[in-house]
Amino acid sequence: MRTLKSTVLAVAVALTFTGYGAAAASAAPAPAETTSATEETAPPADGTEDTATPTNDAGNPPDESAEPTEESTEEATEDSTEEAAEPALTVSPTTLTDIEFLEDGVTAEATGLDPDTAYTVQVTADGGYSVRPESLHSDADGRAAAQLHPATTEVAIPGTHTVEVRDASGALVAAADLTLTEEAPAEPRVQTDRDTISVSELEADGLGFSGTGFEPHQEVVATAAYTTSGTLYLEELTADANGVLTGSVRPDGVEPEPGEVELSVLESGEGPSVLARTAFTITGDDPTGEPETEPSLTVDPTTISAERFVDAENGGVTLAVSDCAPGDLATFTVTAAEDSDVVAYEDTRELDEDGAGAVLIYGLDTSRPDLYTGAYDVTVRCPGFATLTGGFEVTGAQDGGGSEAGGSSMPRTGAELTGLALGAGLLALGGATLMMSAGLGRNRRTR
Repeated sequence: MRTLKSTVLAVAVALTFTGYGAAAASAAPAPAETTSATEETAPPADGTEDTATPTNDAGNPPDESAEPTEESTEEATEDSTEEAAEPALTVSPTTLTDIEFLEDGVTAEATGLDPDTAYTVQVTADGGYSVRPESLHSDADGRAAAQLHPATTEVAIPGTHTVEVRDASGALVAAADLTLTEEAPAEPRVQTDRDTISVSELEADGLGFSGTGFEPHQEVVATAAYTTSGTLYLEELTADANGVLTGSVRPDGVEPEPGEVELSVLESGEGPSVLARTAFTITGDDPTGEPETEPSLTVDPTTISAERFVDAENGGVTLAVSDCAPGDLATFTVTAAEDSDVVAYEDTRELDEDGAGAVLIYGLDTSRPDLYTGAYDVTVRCPGFATLTGGFEVTGAQDGGGSEAGGSSMPRTGAELTGLALGAGLLALGGATLMMSAGLGRNRRTR
């Protein structure tokens, strides 16, 4: 019987290699002994090892180059899709000082969320510290972003905190770490409203000054004296609860003269030390008697619709300053009217040879113009002059009223528009992210 089995196996192998194995194997009657699944197959009669290629049900060797079945391909696709859709949260920056967090906040961006779904994001930490939640709404790709900024009544506690994204049921979806470091107390500083003032102006209005970084309710002495000799002003002052100091240099019983003056803030008491100092210049009056031209700020328009506010080409709000010192740097600042600590835009630009310049303010998100509705305060500071102030309002109406943006004499073509994409800021107003951009317009500059 063993000889019969060896002969049948050898014939099957030979037929397989000649290409006729399938037909011949199906036609050949199989001995009864070969049907047993447990019976051991005998080796070839010549004593060599059996090297026959395994066959499939049809008697053919399996095709190793065959593509995977449709079912396995679908399973692999589903697995990769599920892995790519895993929710994730990114916080930028991940480490900053407590003061930076209070002033600038952080950006939280989530991916892998359910499309078009509402979420919340907030900062939490052990001990119950938290920052008010901000709303998130994912787009069609499952992405969402928000600016986390503490409210004015909140504090920033140094340490490692957690930024959490939660769904409508309160379930945690994604989380990321946020580290706040403690910033060293600021050194006291003092500055005058102007760097230069005439004798008659000092006598009539005085020269305002302000200081920061002092101890809350700290008692100090402010003094102004010529760098050569002679005290012009001396006064005892007290900082407010935030360490902010304000005052005005007003000659008391002393007739001011042109010259360099140093303003110093000293500790109150015996043996006082200087806490902060700055300098300003007193100039003589114009011998012609003609008053000097004061800088001016023009905000155009003062009221604008949200639709026109996001139209960078034909809309927006122009902030134009004139009659500052030629070639000086002017600082333009736009803040939320209801909270001056929320800065929407701030930048310093060089003025032209006539002391004039302008920036164009507009919203970048043209798909959601209503995000920009609200009132804004504007301040412009030119060195050596009092701070200029103004404001504008973005309304939800189709026609915001007022003149068309750019209706002033400031040009809106050429060099002005080349910088429209420069400088962008982010802040949270009413739970929405506001992006502002500005471009510099230089008036009457000679090339």
